[in-house]
Formats: sequence, structure tokens, C-alpha cells
Amino acid sequence: MSLAELIGQPVALRILEAALQGGKISSAYLFYGPPGVGKRFAAMGFAQLLLCQSPRGLRPCGDCPACRLLQAGTHPDLLVLEPSGGMLRVDEVRALQEALALKPLQGRRKVALLKEAHTMNPQAANAFLKTLEEPPGESTLILCTPRAAELPATIRSRCTPVPFRPLREQHTMALLEERYQGPELRLLARLCMGRPGLALRENPLLARQKALQALGSMGQPGKAPWADHQELQEFLDILGLLLRDALVLKLTSEQALLINQDLAGPLAKMAKRATEKGIIECYQRISALKAELVFNLNRNILFNYIGSLLREFELEVSACN
Repeated sequence: MSLAELIGQPVALRILEAALQGGKISSAYLFYGPPGVGKRFAAMGFAQLLLCQSPRGLRPCGDCPACRLLQAGTHPDLLVLEPSGGMLRVDEVRALQEALALKPLQGRRKVALLKEAHTMNPQAANAFLKTLEEPPGESTLILCTPRAAELPATIRSRCTPVPFRPLREQHTMALLEERYQGPELRLLARLCMGRPGLALRENPLLARQKALQALGSMGQPGKAPWADHQELQEFLDILGLLLRDALVLKLTSEQALLINQDLAGPLAKMAKRATEKGIIECYQRISALKAELVFNLNRNILFNYIGSLLREFELEVSACN
């Protein structure tokens, strides 16, 4: 794993490279952006460079004791904190603070990586803020999150921001081509919307099929099929793409502009039934729902609400299934 292998993130790479070359490493960094765009890969690559005893530009040497320990996953100065039960708790943050207070065991620095940093509960966030206000002199904190706005402003303001964006299609395809080939490759690159990590974890066609099945059951009131927040988020993302494609067909009839090109026929029928205004308003309401996912919404009520929206605007998409 090397920061030099990070693809399609020139802004993030420029910030981190400048810090490494100038020897001015901040006490805390906030890696933020959508899921699946390389934040964790970059965080681990950056951590390895900070701990490597003989880095070569953006590549660790791979031979020093620190690199060998990192490769084995046993480096004592790399501390990784991730949610348990969907949340980072105050006890976990305090244990991290105690570990950071100790001197490094291998080199000159400790590195702490907080995955899904936005899941800190209020008590954990307050405790973590003290670490940011008085950072241990020999440590670097890296916070990774797809939802930076959910972090307290007092935490965000004390971190160096490192933005990650969705990748361009050619970069996405380059990362996916080892697993997928042929026409499927381009379709998957479009479906994951510049987030190749999602397609590497699960074929987006499977997620889309689940979403289409859910949409097909919305013809009448029922129970939500989503097991958790992530499945609901994926469903709304896919529904947004379907509505986007319907609007493209309504305005241009150009199938080459579609993301879901293999569903051009059913989407054309949906676009023909609906009005341009209806598609836009439905899309806006779905986007507003996505913004409300920070709250603990009742999934059954949400399921029936979305179904009523699609019926209201004549946008039932069961024909795509």
C-alpha cells in the first residue's frame, strides 16, 4: 500500500505531499468525501509514510522494521479506532488518549486512524476535542468520514481538511478492470458514480437489483425491505440515478447519456408517462430525504412515503425489474 498509488485524487495528494516534503505535519487531518473514493487507502498510505524510517518520496521503503510491522498489521505505534455497534464511544476515545500519551515504541511518532469519525457520540466527541486542543507532541490523528458535516464544528476546525471527490470514469474503470471486464465494466463504472470502492466490495448490479425489487413492491403499503441505514442509502442513491436517467430521456431521448443504459427501454416508458416537472420534483424530494438520513427515520413510514411519491408523479419503476 502506497500513497503514490492513489488514483484520481489530485487535491488530496497535493496536500499530503506538501506536508511530507515540507516536514510540516499537522497534528490532525480530516479525510472527508463520499464512501468508496480512497479515503482509507490514502489514510493507511499516509500513516505508513509517517512511520517508515526511510521513505522514498511517496513510497515507503518496505524494508525497515516499521514497514515490516505495518505489513504484518502489528505496528505498536499505529492505532486504529473504528465503530463497534455503529458508534465510537467515549471509553474507546479515552483508551486512545491514554495510548497517545505514551512515547512511541518504534520511532518518533504515533499515528491514530479514526474510521467513520462521524459516529462519535456526544460524550466521545467532547473527550476527543480535548486531544485536539492539546495534541500529544509526537502523534498525528487522521479522521476518515463520508459525512463530515455531522462532526462538531469544533472538531472540524482543528483538523487540516483533505477532500476526496468521486473519481472520473476512466479512473474508476482503471481500478475496476482487474475484477470486471467487457461491457459490464463501463456499466459498473457508471453505476458506482465515481466510487470504485463500492463496486469492489459488492457488484453494483446486485444492489440495483435489490432496489428494483423494493421498488416493485411499492405498489401498495407494506414493510420496508432495508435491513440497515446503508441499504436505505444505497436504495435512495439508485432511485436518484433512475430518476436522473428518466429526466435525460424526457429532455433528450439520448440513450448514450444514460447511466443505466441496459434499462433504457423501461426507463423510456417511465419517462413517457411522467412529466418533466414531476420527475424534477420527485428527484428533489428524494434528495431531501437523503439529507434527513442523519436522523433515525422510521423505515416503514419512509417506504410507504416513497411509494406514494412515485404514484403521485406516475413514476412507478416496477417495469424496470
